[in-house]
Amino acid sequence: MTDRTGTVVYGIDFTSAPSKRKPITCARAHLKESCLTIEALDAWPALGGFEAFLQRPGTWIAGLDFPFGLPDKFIRNIGWPPSWSDCVRHIETIEKTGFEAALNDYRVGRPAGDREHLRKTDRLVGAVSPQKLYGVPVAKMLFAGAPRLLNARVNVWPLRIGANNATVIEAYPGYLVRQLCGRITYKHDQPVSDAVERQASRRSIVRELELSNGIPGLSGLQAVIDKDVRNRCIDDHRGDCLDAVLAAIHAAIFAMNSVDPTSLPKEATVTEGWIPTVDT
Repeated sequence: MTDRTGTVVYGIDFTSAPSKRKPITCARAHLKESCLTIEALDAWPALGGFEAFLQRPGTWIAGLDFPFGLPDKFIRNIGWPPSWSDCVRHIETIEKTGFEAALNDYRVGRPAGDREHLRKTDRLVGAVSPQKLYGVPVAKMLFAGAPRLLNARVNVWPLRIGANNATVIEAYPGYLVRQLCGRITYKHDQPVSDAVERQASRRSIVRELELSNGIPGLSGLQAVIDKDVRNRCIDDHRGDCLDAVLAAIHAAIFAMNSVDPTSLPKEATVTEGWIPTVDT
C-alpha cells in the first residue's frame, strides 16, 4: 500500500519445505523516494504463512526469491502447455511426484550441458536453471511457489498483469550481491572452515547497503536497516535474513525505476518469467 510513509515493500527468502528450523523469511519495509527503510523480519514455519501473505490487502510490491517459470526450451521439448498459467496449472495437476519425475526423466540420455536449461534471464543475472532439483533445488521452490502465485489475486510481473493492487517480482539476491561486492561467498547451511570470513562478507554487504550517499550500482537506493534486522542479517549463517532484505531491495529498485507493469522486456519469453536488472 502507498501512504504518507511511502510504498510498502516486502522481500521473501523462500523455501519449498519451511520448518521452525528453516522458515520462510520475510523482510518488511517501506520506500519513500529513494530511501528504503527495512523495519522487521517475519518467519513463517509453514507454507500457510506464505499463502496468507499473498492475501494481504492494499497496494504493495514484493520480491520473491524463487523462479516463477520454466525455460521455454524445456516446455517446448516436453510438450507442456506454452502459456505460463496453463503450464503452472499442469504442474499442479501432475503433483510433486509427477513434476520431479518429469524433470529427472528429461535429463536421461541428454548430453552434458543440455540437461538443465537456462532461461534468458538466468543467463543475464547468473542464476541456476529452474529445472534443478539438487544442490540448490529451485525446481522444488517453483513447484511450491508458482501455483500459489497463480491462485492469488496479485500481479505476477511480467507473466500475469491484471487489475490487482499487489505486485510480485522475481528477485535474485545473488545478482545484487555481485553488483555491490563482486563474487563473494556469504552463507552456508553446514559447518564450514571459513565461517568467520563468510560472516565478514555478510557484514560487508550490509555496510554497502547502508552507504549514506546511496548505492550508485543499485539505482542510487539508500537503505536504512533496523538495528535488530541488521544484526540478524550478519549473524544468520544461512543467509536467509540477508537474502530477504536483498529481495526487498530488488523490489524497491523495480518500484523506483517506475517500470510499466504491463511491459515486457524485449529479450523475455512470456512463459519463462523475468528477473529485473537494476536498469530494467
